[in-house]
Amino acid sequence: MGCFRIPLTYFSFSEAAIAQIEIEQQPFSLVVDTGANFCFALQKKCLNKIENKKSIEPSKGIDLKGNTYIEETYQVPLIKIERMKIEDVPVKEKSLQFILNRGLSSEITGRERNQIEYIHGNIGNRFFDNFVCFFDLNTPVLFLSRNLQNINKLHSLAGFTEITFESTPNGFVILEFETDFGLKRMFLDSGTSHSILKKSEIDQKFPIRFKDSLSYITSRTFNIKGSNLGAWDFYLYEFTDKFSERFDGVLGIDFFKDHMICIDYQNNKAYIKAYNKPFKKFWTTICRILIDCFFS
Repeated sequence: MGCFRIPLTYFSFSEAAIAQIEIEQQPFSLVVDTGANFCFALQKKCLNKIENKKSIEPSKGIDLKGNTYIEETYQVPLIKIERMKIEDVPVKEKSLQFILNRGLSSEITGRERNQIEYIHGNIGNRFFDNFVCFFDLNTPVLFLSRNLQNINKLHSLAGFTEITFESTPNGFVILEFETDFGLKRMFLDSGTSHSILKKSEIDQKFPIRFKDSLSYITSRTFNIKGSNLGAWDFYLYEFTDKFSERFDGVLGIDFFKDHMICIDYQNNKAYIKAYNKPFKKFWTTICRILIDCFFS
């Protein structure tokens, strides 16, 4: 096997990167979600459309606020993603309450209502951890391979910062960064709209600003293994300590859109390189124009 190429897209009402899957000749739009501890999740309205599924042991989920969910889970005989075919796949029912609870704000916005209507579920890290994954979310595309050599042939990793990460029970990729606020452990979560830090661990001497009624803070120091990634903004959020992993924050889709990221789950290696800013701006503009034309 070489590389599987999965084209991604964006909706105007969401920051999430979306992949298209097919089950029983029906298309579904799923968020690429490296922070989710499952293979696939679909809303109940979508699962009801799938005839050939078998109920298996329910799944337990938890969100950043500490809310827990018991979710019905099914085995689906076949899922197609482009030319990839995955057999006997566990698919859990995505709790509507989880969707409503996940936001940084307590208010349900029109954007979130659109997400419930048009985004059908998530692809989680229990699918991705079978592969070496190359995320190029400005193109936007995701490449999957069984080994790093194939990825390196496709896109040279020269100039990327190589980092070893630890294996965790929830499949998180946790990396350590030097910040203005000290050394912080953060996991890569492409399913979160913004990077966040735990509010209670930030000294009040640092200036806090507000955007859309949410508080955020800027770290001018943002280094990993001696590589300076430049200043970075973090929303402040008081998330739960119920996870088995210890972490101080989350690097969300905003981080993925500013960096090419390769994750070698089998060897616990991550490779990160910032986009060239003019190149990023050009391609982001082109992609947005094409998307707006398609959905207008």
